[in-house]
Amino acid sequence: EVKWCILETGERHDTWSVGSAGSAITIVLSGVHEFSIAPDGENGKAITRRLTAGMAIFWENSVPHKWRVIKRAGTITIRRLSR
Repeated sequence: EVKWCILETGERHDTWSVGSAGSAITIVLSGVHEFSIAPDGENGKAITRRLTAGMAIFWENSVPHKWRVIKRAGTITIRRLSR
C-alpha cells in the first residue's frame, strides 16, 4: 500500500492507531511532520520524532502510532502488510 499526502499545518491523528501485522515507512518530502510511536503499547513510553524534508521513520504497523503536522507537509507512506 502506498499513500501520498499533502497535510496542512495543524492536521493531526491524536488517537493511537494500531494496524495489522506488517511494517511501514513514512518519508517526508517537505514541511515538518511529528510522528510518535509507543513500542511498549499505548500506556507505555512514547517515542516522538520531528521529521523534516528528506527524513523518514520506519515502524512495525502493529505498534501504536500517531502524528501531527507542524508545518504543511508532503509525505509518502509505504506499508507492507503481512497476510
